[in-house]
Amino acid sequence: MSNAQIIIILVAVVGIGVFGYLGSDKNEYAEREVALDSIEAKNAEIIFQQIAKSTNYLVHCISPKASPVVQKMLLRSAVALKDSGKVTLTDAYWSGEYLKVQVKTETKTDPNAEHWFTLESESKGGLKLLGVQQ
Repeated sequence: MSNAQIIIILVAVVGIGVFGYLGSDKNEYAEREVALDSIEAKNAEIIFQQIAKSTNYLVHCISPKASPVVQKMLLRSAVALKDSGKVTLTDAYWSGEYLKVQVKTETKTDPNAEHWFTLESESKGGLKLLGVQQ
């Protein structure tokens, strides 16, 4: 066998292995939907409703793992939630150890503004904010 044939066979075997792994149930980062009336979703919604009332609540729910840059981004989003005064949880799913939730707000410039937040479980059973995408 030539080197080219061996490389093609190895690439094919690795490709099949990766495809099989991604399609299996063992993929810990596969998205798992969360019902909006579940305990996790309700706990997340409570966090965002509290932030919409007062941005001071943000201090209690930021993960210690969040970098200063992420903390600034979370503060900007918290201000937007506070300015809106009303938040609605529209989607939630687990990706590995992280809960990702979509929050809809109404702002002056965008009546359908949305934010994607990443939360992590803490050892006490609560949730902590880890990141945001706007």
